[in-house]
Parts: sequence; structure tokens; C-alpha cells
Amino acid sequence: MSEDHKVETEHVSSTWNLIAQIPRPTSEVPAPRETGTLLVRELVMEEVQSCVAATATYMHVKVGRTKHVGATDDLYNNEAATQILSRAFLETRDDGPPVPAFPSPKAVRATLQVQEVGALMSAYLEHASTHSCIRATMTDAEMVAMVEKLATGGTQTPLAFLTPGATEDFVRWMAEKLHPHLPPEHEEEEEPEPIDPETL
Repeated sequence: MSEDHKVETEHVSSTWNLIAQIPRPTSEVPAPRETGTLLVRELVMEEVQSCVAATATYMHVKVGRTKHVGATDDLYNNEAATQILSRAFLETRDDGPPVPAFPSPKAVRATLQVQEVGALMSAYLEHASTHSCIRATMTDAEMVAMVEKLATGGTQTPLAFLTPGATEDFVRWMAEKLHPHLPPEHEEEEEPEPIDPETL
């Protein structure tokens, strides 16, 4: 019996049991061609690895050992997208649990248009950035703690847990602390006072 198997079967913590019982969050997104709505969920690591392996196999069949540069980069990215979409999107059923919205990556390639694949991938990435364990908002106290961790730890790892929007807010917050005279974000410009014709 491998060490990994022993950990999985003999030393399961109560914390792990709680984590495993929590379902992945989903979001409703429009289905292609105004055909209804779909559910999107973020993939777990095992599913991501399956996507990578399937994409590598597809590339080997299509281009062999050619390096993934230029046009083959596009081919790789497009196939990775079809692999993700075939696993991340679900269709709800009244008589049972949700089922995969797309029958296979091959079906996605053969049926969906480029713009449709792009729109669905954007929906997937947006869902992943707003419903996962990464932080979307931070308080002032948390920002101070983040600065201290970055300064003393010598690593940028904590930034990996911030969404792009949260990272932008964090950088601006630090800039405002260094230069308090900076105008606040979204500050509205003052409208000029109306000119009285009699004063002209």
C-alpha cells in the first residue's frame, strides 16, 4: 500500500471531511444562441490535470513533436478551452442532479463558434475569480498585514490569493499611503458654475 493511499484511507481528518462535503459553488450563465441558461463551476485539480493531459494528447496527434510556438500555441489554447468547457459547464435537470452541458470536447470543437467559446471561457474565469477561495476584498487592517507579510517574508506568494481587482485596490491603497495627495478613485470632477450672461 502506498503512502498516499494510507493517508487517504487511514488518516482522514475532520477538517478534510468538512471540506469534502462542501459542494462547489455554481453560477448561472447564458447558454449559447439564447437557448437558456447553464451552470458553471470551477474545476478541481484532478479535472484540470485531465484537461492538460487530454490537450497534450490532442497536440501530439495534430502536430507530433513540433514545438508549441506560433500557430500551434493557438491550437493548444483552443483545445485547452474545449477541454475546460466540456467539464465546467452543467445543465440542470428537474428530475435529477445537473449533467454535463456539452457531450464531449469533440462536440464543442465541432459545434460552437469561436466567439461562443470565448464568451463561455470568460464566464468560467469570472466565476473562478469571484467564487473561489481567493480574496476579492480586503479591509485596511488586512492590507496592513499584507504589507508586513510581503516586507518580512521576502515572497510574493500572498498576492496569489487576490483577485485582479483586489490586487489593483491593494496597489492603489499602498500608493495613497505613500502619497496622500493622490485623488481618490472614482472622484467626480466638479462641474463649472453656470455663467451669468449679465456679468459678461
